[in-house]
Amino acid sequence: MSSDNEIPNRLAPTRDILRELYLKSGNLCAFPDCTALMMDEKGIFIGQICHIEAAETVGPRFNPAQTNEERRAFSNLMLMCYPHHKITDNEKEYPVAKLSEMKRTHEQKFSDPARAMLETLKDWTAHHEPSFARSLKAANEGLAWGLTEGQLAENLRDINAFASRLRNVPVESRKILSLLAARAYRLKQGMKPARRHRYHLLLKDAQAALQLNDRQFRTHLDILSHHGMAAPEQDDDGNWVISLYTPDVAYVLDILVEFAEKKNLPIDQFFIEMRFDLLDA
Repeated sequence: MSSDNEIPNRLAPTRDILRELYLKSGNLCAFPDCTALMMDEKGIFIGQICHIEAAETVGPRFNPAQTNEERRAFSNLMLMCYPHHKITDNEKEYPVAKLSEMKRTHEQKFSDPARAMLETLKDWTAHHEPSFARSLKAANEGLAWGLTEGQLAENLRDINAFASRLRNVPVESRKILSLLAARAYRLKQGMKPARRHRYHLLLKDAQAALQLNDRQFRTHLDILSHHGMAAPEQDDDGNWVISLYTPDVAYVLDILVEFAEKKNLPIDQFFIEMRFDLLDA
């Protein structure tokens, strides 16, 4: 406990305490259901070190009975994002007991290895929203369509409908789709015009090109088939090929691949980052 002579003074947490706070945070804000990172992809700490009982007399939940060392102890600190740090400054809504329980519950998830592993399991497709196209101005000019704004409306509708479907496809399968689309586009350039509408790839050729084993290849094809993107089927000659389900998917893939090639853009900008707004600027 603090002595009567000790003046409240904010002390920086020690290196060991900071390390323990970060490891037990799981790199996430401690506020329930918040997915804000405490350290970004560049390794920069962007979170907030928050006191349950304030370090200074003017802060929320200040406890005059604590020592300065107790105020910077692990038990009195938690990591949160800036918005939730500010929200929890409300002492009536977030008293000491509530914040202490919030800290305990959050850190318990990542202190137990088995629980920490379960916490990493999530539907990652739910965390990636596409940037939809709005005008297709860049595509209209770059691909020399020469269409009016009204004529572009149908293309815009189909491209954004494709984007909405693509958002639900697991990222690994989206990558496979992008590689298949790029390969099909290149092969089509050597076909006679009458056959270019056939968006087919010989199944064995595609599998060999991607260097995937049977199980891996079948898994991705099943996923793409389920989402109405691509599926194996037999062509008129009895060969097993990978075919697009509908013409609207095939021509959208053509647009994306051709635009990426002409603008020297990584095709992942569409299939992984889902930056369909690049077709506008």
